[in-house]
Amino acid sequence: MLFSSYEFVFLFLPAVIIVFYAPFLRNRLRPRLAVLLVASLFFYAWWDIRFLPLLLGSIAGNFLIGLVIGSHAADGLAQRNWLFAGVVFNMIVLGFFKYWNF
Repeated sequence: MLFSSYEFVFLFLPAVIIVFYAPFLRNRLRPRLAVLLVASLFFYAWWDIRFLPLLLGSIAGNFLIGLVIGSHAADGLAQRNWLFAGVVFNMIVLGFFKYWNF
């Protein structure tokens, strides 16, 4: 599904907007964020579900690195090193899937 496809414009996007702004979710941040997360994963999986584990692994890796950075609040050098490790992790994943012959 592309952003300019009829399925996205007339089905997917309106459905997500309606659920996101539903009255039972008003003033509740976590369920609304969950709606966006599930909608994003569904949108990504629509293209090719085989790459969904890659996306989930990347999300988990970045989340864990973020937790480690947050736990080193007093040590700026450690935060910088973990940030660098996170960027390197993402660049390796991007480079592998962009330049490897698939």
